[in-house]
Formats: sequence, structure tokens, C-alpha cells
Amino acid sequence: MPRRLRDRHSDVDRDRLRLMSASMPPHPDHRFVHSVLVVDDQPDAREMLTEFLSSCGFLVHTATDGFDAIGVALRVHPSIILMDLMMPGMDGFEATRRLKADARTQAIPVIALTAHSQTNGREVARAAGCDDLLRKPCDLDQLAQEVCKRLDLPSKFH
Repeated sequence: MPRRLRDRHSDVDRDRLRLMSASMPPHPDHRFVHSVLVVDDQPDAREMLTEFLSSCGFLVHTATDGFDAIGVALRVHPSIILMDLMMPGMDGFEATRRLKADARTQAIPVIALTAHSQTNGREVARAAGCDDLLRKPCDLDQLAQEVCKRLDLPSKFH
């Protein structure tokens, strides 16, 4: 059964994530070599992604909207950004456009995350500068594979 990330999580979901994360020890050669910026206005989604990615050995930074994402990206220069597209204030589309227009951040891969089921969602996200799009609720295995692929990490890592 695929592991999924939901916007709202029960204690059972949190316990399941802890057990799942415990079964995926981080690869020692990659501990904190790569950092991930998780951008989501939903605290539960940020927390679950942070727990999962940290358990995989990534250093995780978070942001709550597009404005915050740009500031954090400029400050920490993450290896990759996981960007929710629909947020109040500056949405993920605009934040990605601005990040890709800035020479300091344009090379950082951005994976869009969205709960919306537009048939042309991937094309719209790519037009904004996103490198790929994953639908929420995220399959955590697929998310880990995509992050590792974008960072050119070995498949045994995930």
C-alpha cells in the first residue's frame, strides 16, 4: 500500500510515519549533504514532510507562503524546493517564477505540490518554472524517488 501524505493527520497517521521512517534509515553518506525547502501553508503538511525528509537524511527548511519561500531560498540556498502551489498571499506559481528569474536561485529544482486535479496541471506548473508536479496526497515513496532523481542521488538512498 503506498504511503501518502494528507493535509490533516490523525495520531495513527503520525505513528505510522514514525514506524515507516524508522524502517528507512538515512544513508550515512548523505546525512545533511542536501537540504530541502518545504513550502506549504498547511502546518500539518509541513510537519509531515519535514519528519519524512529528515528521517531520510535531509536537512529541512520550511516556509509558509511564497514571500517566505523566496527569503528562505535566498538565505539557505536549498538543494531542492517542494512548493505548494495554492497558498494565500503569494502563491507557489508566482514564487517559482520569481525564484527562476533570479540568478541566485534559478538552478534550484522546484517540485510543485498540489491537491487540485487540473488535467493540464503539469504544463501550467512547468510554465511557471517548476521542474515537475506531484499531486497531494503525496505518495511518500514517489516523492522520495523524485527528490533523489532531481538531486542525482543513488537509488539505494530512497
